[in-house]
Amino acid sequence: MRVRFLMAALAMLTGLWACTGSPKVSPEAKAEANKLLDRGMALVDSGRFQEAHKTLMQAVETDSTLSEAHFRVGAMWEMLRRDEAAKKSFRRCLLHEPDNYAAHLSLGQLVAKAGDLDQAMPHFRAAAGSGDSSAAGMGYHLMGVTHRLQGNLPQARKALAQALLFNPLNPLAHYTLGQVLVDDNRMELAAEAFTAALAQDSTMYPAHHSLMQIYRSIGRDDEADRHHNLFEAGRAQQQSARARQGSQSHGGSQSHGGSQSHGGSQSHGGSTSSTPSAGGM
Repeated sequence: MRVRFLMAALAMLTGLWACTGSPKVSPEAKAEANKLLDRGMALVDSGRFQEAHKTLMQAVETDSTLSEAHFRVGAMWEMLRRDEAAKKSFRRCLLHEPDNYAAHLSLGQLVAKAGDLDQAMPHFRAAAGSGDSSAAGMGYHLMGVTHRLQGNLPQARKALAQALLFNPLNPLAHYTLGQVLVDDNRMELAAEAFTAALAQDSTMYPAHHSLMQIYRSIGRDDEADRHHNLFEAGRAQQQSARARQGSQSHGGSQSHGGSQSHGGSQSHGGSTSSTPSAGGM
């Protein structure tokens, strides 16, 4: 008798979870949510970020199972530097679409940014194991970055080699490989990696800084001076471009929350440090 009661209670709880865990959305609501999603993305494209954010929030309120809308809301929160809100949106996206590799990459980078590298790694592995070559390349690259931060240089080299198999033209993967090789005191190979990064992106001025340090350490002062001059020229150019952009946008553009973070993008153009951003980490 007690066993039958427990089985009945379990069945009732299972049915309750099925009803509440995956809400039913009417076809009309789904259609309306997709219209709101399309409208929100059009507003993003036109630079009307505040209206876009509001419209995308309406989309997820209309259909809470619309994974793409959750992802887009997460991206908006990330642009506002509201990392916790962004992580919640990316997790909701993955709840309804576990194979959304863009959400895995974005969530993994935010988790890593918060210092939890072990929790970030499964998201990078999910992207690396995808059938999408672009997502796989980025996933392996971020695995390499994470292994390096954890001090696991052999695994970092292995992951970066995989990243470059998927995309041999990725300058950041070459650059990160150069960093790993410097950590491993393999300077000649590191110089080759930094040179390869510059071959793919001549504006990656931090690679000049790294080459300057390598050549200085092995007594090749002429080459060190050349890379030092190129690094300083690039940094001055970046600062000038940023100043022009600031003067053009001052008081004249529609700001979305007053800031635009790198948002997990693989950008290095705005950095004046000796290391570019590695996928937002």
